[in-house]
Amino acid sequence: MNRFNYKWLAGLMDGDGCFSISIRVDKRNNTISVCPHVFIGLKGNDSWIIDYIFKETNIGHIYYSNKGKENEICRWEVCSYNDVIKITNKLLPFLILKKKKALLFKKSIDKYFKTSVSFKKRWNGKRRSNAELKFIIKNSLDLNKDRQSVRYRNKKDWLWWDKKIDELYPK
Repeated sequence: MNRFNYKWLAGLMDGDGCFSISIRVDKRNNTISVCPHVFIGLKGNDSWIIDYIFKETNIGHIYYSNKGKENEICRWEVCSYNDVIKITNKLLPFLILKKKKALLFKKSIDKYFKTSVSFKKRWNGKRRSNAELKFIIKNSLDLNKDRQSVRYRNKKDWLWWDKKIDELYPK
């Protein structure tokens, strides 16, 4: 990852990329799950760019939607905590348009993965605090509010999450 041009990748990220945090309620154990995502999506005929990014960074995965169709999309996505931090740190010095989002994203995922809970052993008898989760989820909603993806339209708002956090994580 040292010789790769991160200025170029940051420019692409500013235009066609996204820093996002997915949140959901895990009904099996009444907890809230958080998953960070860094991704760049391009039209299918530009998949060679996505392949190049994947090859040079050696992190993430490549996904296709509507493969072989006129509206094909190719996407490079990074989801693992260590890789998300690594790529965000590499891009931060060069980002312009998405610098504030990247800083908020990094602050939120750092707080999530460095608080109370063992990453390897689920919950390990400890739970994140109500305040920690509210901080993370509020930031997540701010990051995701301008997403155009259908699955983010009409999603649960802050009031819903605030109530759910109080229910699952009493103060």
